[in-house]
Amino acid sequence: MKRPSFYSPDRAGNLYLPRYNLIQTEAQELHKEFKPVEDSEMIALFLIDPQVGFCIPGASLYVDGAEKDIERICDFIYHNLERIDEILVSLDTHTVFQIHTPGFWVNDQNESPDPFTIITLEDVKEKKWRPYAEWIPIELIESYLEQLEKSKKYILITWEYHTQKGSVDNAVVPMLYEMLFFYSLMRGKEIKWVIKGESPWTENYSVLSPEIPNLYFKDGSLKVVGNFDENLMTDLMGFDRIYVAGEASSHCVKATLEDMLKSIQHAQKRVPDTFYGYKENKIYILEDCMSPVKPTPGSPDFPAIAEEALANFKLAGMKVVKSTDDFERQR
Repeated sequence: MKRPSFYSPDRAGNLYLPRYNLIQTEAQELHKEFKPVEDSEMIALFLIDPQVGFCIPGASLYVDGAEKDIERICDFIYHNLERIDEILVSLDTHTVFQIHTPGFWVNDQNESPDPFTIITLEDVKEKKWRPYAEWIPIELIESYLEQLEKSKKYILITWEYHTQKGSVDNAVVPMLYEMLFFYSLMRGKEIKWVIKGESPWTENYSVLSPEIPNLYFKDGSLKVVGNFDENLMTDLMGFDRIYVAGEASSHCVKATLEDMLKSIQHAQKRVPDTFYGYKENKIYILEDCMSPVKPTPGSPDFPAIAEEALANFKLAGMKVVKSTDDFERQR
């Protein structure tokens, strides 16, 4: 099948309106020569946060090199259009007052912290920073920070405002969106959209679960602020191959893959490894379709963390591949 005329890789870093009519016309014409592969193997593509806020140069949390990742993702979809049975796309979605936004915090002068400020449990206990509103129970905030700092997760940092609900940078990168629209028309299948990150009480790097699911009052009672998405995990594990790509390899992709691995290992301990098909080797990580966050002064070495995580996923049985690798030889 010839390459669609609307698709131009040099537009990966640009903002523009989707050209629905052009793409529909092209799809109708190309559909005449399109033949999906008759194969019992079911294949999913899981795209994590391929949004304007991370992938377009100049966006508040632009990940260096992400527009090239988008270009390679689009090529992967186009070249494997007849093989991909479902595409799932997560959208990192935030509001103004969340525990990781500058607006959530103030000091004694009612000033908010700068982006990329680290806030610790000690800072809160010493009243260096406090929530912006008096109705927010400080004990829950302390519970969050205490659990976070005892875990092996990233400590709390105030990010630049990004992918705000309803904003332009919450949208999928236009070039990728057009390819997804084209895929739907060619395959007769809707994209499955997954919204994450809306809770004001916790950061939510992983598509599958929040950083901290439960916060505790001093009397021992709890407030549930998020849960592991069992339905999404079951949906994913129903496929024979799950290709994973998106942004960023050091944060949301890494956290999602870690959750997937934990869920698989838990299922294998609980039931036979054939139950629901929970197997590590179903997961194919498109290493050339993701990039790490660049480190800032005082931050961890995010590229090194991403590289180490990738090596660990491979050791665990996941397959690390490139988008240009021969599809059949990846079995």
